[in-house]
Amino acid sequence: MLAPGAHAYCIANTCQLSSSKTPCTEDAITRCPVGGKPFFFVQHCLSYSVNVRGSGLLGLDYEGTVSLVSEAMSKWDDAQCTSGPCSARGFLFPAVTCDEIENNTSGPNANIWVFVDDWEGLDPEALAITTTHINPYTGEVYGSDVSVQSGALVVFSRERVVTILAHESGHVFGLGHSNNAISLMVEREGPGLAHDPTPDDLAGLCALHPPQPDDSACDPTPRHGFSPLCGEPVENCTCSTRGSKATPSVAAAALLLMVTWVRSRRRGRSVF
Repeated sequence: MLAPGAHAYCIANTCQLSSSKTPCTEDAITRCPVGGKPFFFVQHCLSYSVNVRGSGLLGLDYEGTVSLVSEAMSKWDDAQCTSGPCSARGFLFPAVTCDEIENNTSGPNANIWVFVDDWEGLDPEALAITTTHINPYTGEVYGSDVSVQSGALVVFSRERVVTILAHESGHVFGLGHSNNAISLMVEREGPGLAHDPTPDDLAGLCALHPPQPDDSACDPTPRHGFSPLCGEPVENCTCSTRGSKATPSVAAAALLLMVTWVRSRRRGRSVF
């Protein structure tokens, strides 16, 4: 049980990266991992794009998948912090043809949501996976990509699918897994799971995205600009820059100041 006044939400931390040389320890009160740098955002308004192909397994075209993702992202809108409105905002950008999880270190990017009909080779227990691209030395978040296992959602109601996607949206905004058994951000689904962010989830959102003096100055454009394509050649460069994949080496992280961190909502096997 959490101590009075303690929170259950957790902010993701660089100590959780496989390449981290700083091991995580557990906060005695919150039980959150600490030891590295907590994730943070320079821009609190974030873009997201949905892959144009939709999902054949779910019988959804692009408009159908956009509807699901936008409903999930909107669950985090209009959160109120103690000192004013939360600055976290999601902005839908144009459709993308890219379906690769990548971060272009010097070229344009997109924060993609892709429904994966062929999940072979990915974690079979994961209903969806969020890959966050960060600076491992500072904790600055550069962007996130979300892969959704279409085949696992075939028998689910729309409400449950949106709940799963809203959980991934929480990761997109920087939240880790919660220690509250009924939180939207709990790792594994179980009885009593919330379909919307709980007050504690929103407190975590406010910690990451506090009120800003001028929200209108926020630019949701991805790092180095937006592109709907994978690994687009960089302007004024004779080479083609491909995105770094989700298993970086320590040397690559040191060179590019970027690594990826993978989080997922697990299948409905309760942890309590």
